[in-house]
Amino acid sequence: FEGYDTVGRAVVEFDTDTFQSDYKGKLPGSFSEDYLDWNLDKSSGLSNGDTVLLTWDCEDERVLSRYGYKLEYEDISTTVFGLQEVTEFDPFEGIEVSFKGISPSGYAEVTGDPLAEAAENLSFQLDKEKNLKNGEMVTLSAKFAGDDPTDYCVRTYGMRPNPVAKTYTVDGLNQYVTSLSEISGDDLEKMKTQAQDAFNEYILDDWAETEQLREFHYVGNYLLTSNGEKSRSPFNKLYLVYYAQMEHLYEGHHSTEEMYWYVEFSDLLVDSDGGISVDT
Repeated sequence: FEGYDTVGRAVVEFDTDTFQSDYKGKLPGSFSEDYLDWNLDKSSGLSNGDTVLLTWDCEDERVLSRYGYKLEYEDISTTVFGLQEVTEFDPFEGIEVSFKGISPSGYAEVTGDPLAEAAENLSFQLDKEKNLKNGEMVTLSAKFAGDDPTDYCVRTYGMRPNPVAKTYTVDGLNQYVTSLSEISGDDLEKMKTQAQDAFNEYILDDWAETEQLREFHYVGNYLLTSNGEKSRSPFNKLYLVYYAQMEHLYEGHHSTEEMYWYVEFSDLLVDSDGGISVDT
């Protein structure tokens, strides 16, 4: 048995010299070892303490008919021993996974280099890299081209990678607002202040001197969100709705006109602290 524990190999050699010495003068020189063959029930991936069984597969009839000898043999059961012990190392030490973008369209980046020499030829692959959202789980796996990474590291360095996969939780991404309940009272008041300023500017720019504002108050709001199409932009729209009364003054007469007015904010984000980020 040779190699390292868990990936050891069994090697079989037929002792030709001893066989010929034992039967010298009894067998003709034409006797060939080609008549003798065997099989192992397991020859690789061995650990100390495993049992390996050798069974014979000989050409008994040909030997008997040609030489007049009957072959005698027994199956051989052997306990694996002497394989070198392996130590463990963390292949992910020195590797970092970070998350960027906006949930649910975030993405993951893998940076850094493994610190362990036994991991320098390994590659690291995520099961999902794009369209990530906060709370989702992604798995980073250690790979080796065309081979099992554990077998490769043990055979080459006598070291076993542990673990060979690592799971990360997507977090820290800003995310689009999808519910009015995510908007705090303070954030809403900031947008209402901006809406008031926008309406005052509208009055200055578009109303005549004979038109005066008599009443203006906030009515409510509603939120539109994307249906999930990747091409949809903006992702959300928040509308603040107001009621207003305008008084018309002309030639000693006056009349009142009622109207509803709105202001739109788009692509509202919830940051990692729970606050709202919005372009006002």
